[in-house]
Amino acid sequence: MRYLLTGFLLMSLAVGASGQVVNSRSITAIAVESKGPGRVDESYVTAHTRVRAGDEFDRRRVNRDVKALLDTGLFSAVSAQLETSAGGLRLTYDLTNKYKLAKIAEVVGLDVMRASKAHRTLDLDQGEFIDDQIAGVRAQALTKEYIDDFYPDASVTWSIT
Repeated sequence: MRYLLTGFLLMSLAVGASGQVVNSRSITAIAVESKGPGRVDESYVTAHTRVRAGDEFDRRRVNRDVKALLDTGLFSAVSAQLETSAGGLRLTYDLTNKYKLAKIAEVVGLDVMRASKAHRTLDLDQGEFIDDQIAGVRAQALTKEYIDDFYPDASVTWSIT
């Protein structure tokens, strides 16, 4: 029985072209796909992740890599997709890039508030990375300032262009 089990284990393994032992749970390729403004260099992703081609797939390690990429602050969303391919698995990191403010945010339609107060409340500086979630939170803060100044019907909208 011991020889039968060993034979089965040997049959379930394949040797890759590089000489590495690869099984069906090994990651044979890693790709990066990005959406949104700009582009992401794959070396940047490699520098912030630990999973490498040739590693056995481990969901916890991939989840840690997704969190590490989100923690860089450059992405609105990060996900990992796994595809079965001949000889192993292909891991793809899907990234949604944030926008980088080229200049200080433009505030229009200020009737009763000074622009300097609005900018302090928004707290958005040139070069900062921003997405709709960040803009929404900052717009809520500005709306609260208006309401606190006795303008209960105030509303703030935003657009990222």
